[in-house]
Amino acid sequence: MEPPTPQPTGPAGDRTRNLALMAAVAVVAFNLRPAITAISPVLAEIQRSTGLTAAEAGLLTTIPVLAFGACAPLAPWLGRRLGMETALVGSLVLLGAGVLVRSVPALAPLFVGTVAIGVAVAIGNVLVPALVKRDFPHDPRLMTGIYSVALSGGAAVAAGVAVPLDAAVGGWRLGLAFWAAPLVVCIGLWGLRLRDAHHDIGAVHVSGRLWRDARAWQVTAYMGLQSLGFYATVAWLPTIFEQQGMSPADAGWLLSLAGFASLPAAFVAPVLASTVPRQRVAVAVAVGLNAVALSGLLWHSRAGAVVWMVLLGVAQGAALSLALTFIVARAPDTARAAELSGMAQTVGYLVAGLGPFALGALRDASGRWTQPLLVLAAVLAPQLASGLGAARPGTVGAPRAAPATDPGGAHTRRR
Repeated sequence: MEPPTPQPTGPAGDRTRNLALMAAVAVVAFNLRPAITAISPVLAEIQRSTGLTAAEAGLLTTIPVLAFGACAPLAPWLGRRLGMETALVGSLVLLGAGVLVRSVPALAPLFVGTVAIGVAVAIGNVLVPALVKRDFPHDPRLMTGIYSVALSGGAAVAAGVAVPLDAAVGGWRLGLAFWAAPLVVCIGLWGLRLRDAHHDIGAVHVSGRLWRDARAWQVTAYMGLQSLGFYATVAWLPTIFEQQGMSPADAGWLLSLAGFASLPAAFVAPVLASTVPRQRVAVAVAVGLNAVALSGLLWHSRAGAVVWMVLLGVAQGAALSLALTFIVARAPDTARAAELSGMAQTVGYLVAGLGPFALGALRDASGRWTQPLLVLAAVLAPQLASGLGAARPGTVGAPRAAPATDPGGAHTRRR
């Protein structure tokens, strides 16, 4: 039997392993959003072909986000029992199955597949930030930026090609099923990594202590409020533009434009936010750009649609990246990163899941989109407050009066 090929050691070997991990994280992040954002541009078509009401169709965008929150606590447990790589591969398999089941021509599989997609993505959402904390402990900012860019990029591509893809393959069911194909490649790449998988997420026992930690709640609130804004706009902006006379393809590309505009902001935000003052400035700038974009959509939505969507994309890309940065930076170790990620995404996505439904209900009650957009603008105030709080120095679970030599606080201040 041939002996195994020795792995390169030393600086060159470390660089090779780091590059391989960066690529693997980017690939899995790219696959965590297409199954969700690809459905919004074709939601009207789904309604026409299935007979679903607006409220029932809205569940197709709300269910995954609620599943993100409900199933996030499951991810740290799976990471400890199976190892993060194994749990991640399992979630990707479930995601692929959900994408295919959702495309079966019947109503029940449409919703069953949607639930499976939400559960699978919830596990990936929680485990990847913890994996970044584990494998890039000294300076995770670059990896957080890469992860954020890939996450936003997958969402943008799926939204942009949804309508043309459906037309090319002959319907929305096959168009949505297409997104199982890149998952096969992703599962293969992570399957190879199982040979070197770690068997746990850290030596620290995970408890409920973070649920009594004020800083953890600020990180959680920021994650939830920025997610609420993102998923509400993903769900309804194409519909808003269509009701103003745009074609479904143009409306989908505008949503995709926001996604592509988010990419540089998602990458730059964690890299530039290396200190607490810079993190606070980044939070304020992101909220300010979001406010300008929503104001434009309120008063001149179609005339300046390209400008407003670019600004919205930049704001949302920076906000997502900062939320992930806070999870990694405020956690003192891998286990706490998984616990904080689980808490932030449990509460955060349950809050965010209410966004599409609440805005749709408000639109039905008022007959206009003005009130829903005003509500989104009002949410920016608590988002700013929680972001500034999450940017405070220190780590979750630390004593309130930590000494100046506290390694968690000192490390955070150097970020």
